[in-house]
Amino acid sequence: MARTSSIFLAAALLLALVFNVHAWGVEGHGAVAAIAQAYLTPKAKAAVDQIIGQSGTFKAYLDVASWPDNIRNQRKETSDWHYIDAEDDPAPPARKCGPVRFPQDCGADESCIITAVAGAVKALVPGQAPVKVARDGINNQAEALAFLTHFAGDIAQPLHTTGYKVGANNVLVNFEGKSVKLHAAWDGTLIRKMLSTQYAGSQDKWVADLIARAAKTDVRQIPGLKCAATVNPLDVDGTEACAMEWASDSNTFVCSTVFPADFKEGMEISGDYYQNSIEPINNQIVKGGLRLAAVLNKVLGGADPASTTTTSAATSTATTSSTAVATTTSAGSTATTTAAPTTTATATGAPQPAPGKCTTLATVKIVTTATVVVTTTIGGY
Repeated sequence: MARTSSIFLAAALLLALVFNVHAWGVEGHGAVAAIAQAYLTPKAKAAVDQIIGQSGTFKAYLDVASWPDNIRNQRKETSDWHYIDAEDDPAPPARKCGPVRFPQDCGADESCIITAVAGAVKALVPGQAPVKVARDGINNQAEALAFLTHFAGDIAQPLHTTGYKVGANNVLVNFEGKSVKLHAAWDGTLIRKMLSTQYAGSQDKWVADLIARAAKTDVRQIPGLKCAATVNPLDVDGTEACAMEWASDSNTFVCSTVFPADFKEGMEISGDYYQNSIEPINNQIVKGGLRLAAVLNKVLGGADPASTTTTSAATSTATTSSTAVATTTSAGSTATTTAAPTTTATATGAPQPAPGKCTTLATVKIVTTATVVVTTTIGGY
């Protein structure tokens, strides 16, 4: 049966994004949340702000990004919610890669990131919390928002989708001569080297680059984005299937990037390994942010939860030094750049397509030193 959806991702990025960072680690989780925030529709943003304001726990949306890590010791039952353990053996010489299976890889009580994402999405709907997830529960909308924001980042980190040596926590490598767990390296060490060498230690500049990268991304090529934008939050099975698309995508990088053919435990990873890993890390963080924005726009800014169609519109205004315009359609993509001293950014809803066709139209302008407009059409599905 054909389904129709309209995604509208629109935002103005403030020139300075300021938030506390520590460590996919907090750098990565903060970036995922900032990307999502930049793409929220006004209605979804207003709903997020209301949830935060009424929470009594958080002062701003970006505060939620690492909260689930901070409460793991107090709520130990939530520890399993951060990953799914594919029964793979990716390191040489075995090179057994994936796949992720659900519910087999989710544990005896189905307590894993797949069920946790579905629980958090459902608990975001007013009146649905608390939602039981295995041995614990998501108690209110603020917790749901925090868990979903965090898990959108976790599930984009490849080592949260493999059970190999406890998600590579038991794999030691060297980074600039010092021993480090491979999982910790992917959580933060590699990102911090990039921040230091490419952005003078500035998280804000890095996040601005990621948001600009997101605006240039062909959204048709992001696994799990269409299902995120059309998710019915009350359909737990459907949300779990969508989360599995996210996890399966991440798991492909376990063999291709995390454990390349020449990988050896104890190897130095600050050279070629770092150079080959940082681009996939950036891309995974962008995917996590865009998926998160799509879910939040659908659940908090879109249609009735039982509907498969969402339509919204947004308008934002900003002044920039230049304008970049990229247009992508089912036939391909083109890009042009023209100068414009002042730009008004507008995203408007498109008319509903004819029955039997699925069309996604998005007009997005992201404000940094340039304004980017992206129009995307996704074919029928």
